[in-house]
Amino acid sequence: MKAATSAVPCMALLLASSLVAPLTAQRDAGAHLASKSYQILAPDIASGGSTASAKYRLHGSFGSGIVASRASSKGFVLMGGSAAADQNLTTGKPILVAIQANRTDIDVQGRHDLLGIELALGAGTVVTVDGLSAKVQSTLRDRVSILLPALKRPGWVAVQVKNGGGVSTLDKGLAVRPFLDMPTPLRIGDPSIVVYEGSPGDVTVWILATGRLPTLIPIAPFRYGLGLNPISMVVLPPIVVSASSGQLRFPIPGIALKRPLYLQTLSLWKKAGYTEGSFSNVLSL
Repeated sequence: MKAATSAVPCMALLLASSLVAPLTAQRDAGAHLASKSYQILAPDIASGGSTASAKYRLHGSFGSGIVASRASSKGFVLMGGSAAADQNLTTGKPILVAIQANRTDIDVQGRHDLLGIELALGAGTVVTVDGLSAKVQSTLRDRVSILLPALKRPGWVAVQVKNGGGVSTLDKGLAVRPFLDMPTPLRIGDPSIVVYEGSPGDVTVWILATGRLPTLIPIAPFRYGLGLNPISMVVLPPIVVSASSGQLRFPIPGIALKRPLYLQTLSLWKKAGYTEGSFSNVLSL
């Protein structure tokens, strides 16, 4: 285990700088803004009673004895009020918000719920996960229950719902274990972290390379395949996952490093989902 720990700095041989475009929500007029992966919902601002915008009607109410008021200083004015929600919004198109639960194992079919609004518009609802058709078991306006297809690719995959009102997609809708992720980009002066997620008891073999393959090399009996160029590979000592979350977390220093650098793991474990084991997705550092 000491050898594995000392090898951890080798994993940070590259800086992946990126710019994050800011997202803002429209103020004072209920609206939603969306990208391929994110949606920001903004309410109307009201003082009680009813108010409306082009797409929303908000019915506000106060509990007994509550009085809306303002608090202020030289630098700000704080509006008082109470939260309100309305279940009768009509957007005319589906909006997929989340998947419950948003984790699964490679090659495992299980039941999951899609959460959102206007998910039952039109004559039928079609759901695809990573481009594969999922079996729709029940459909409600705010929830669709599905049976997953047997997913063959680890990592974050897209989930799409389509009905008579249109299409809504979450690019990072479902995570297929075992997978690698870097929640925040690596930049100079801004350290990041590499997260492995599998199952408790996994024996993980970490592989670094400066090149990746155009197509996977299948290696039986393991699922998925090797995605790194064997000529440039460095194999690190295995690490056992002891955390109940099934996670391993490795800090990456925010320094400029030579690129490209790719990371992949081979997870060995006799359990339903990826018996005898599986390669993870390839992570670009």
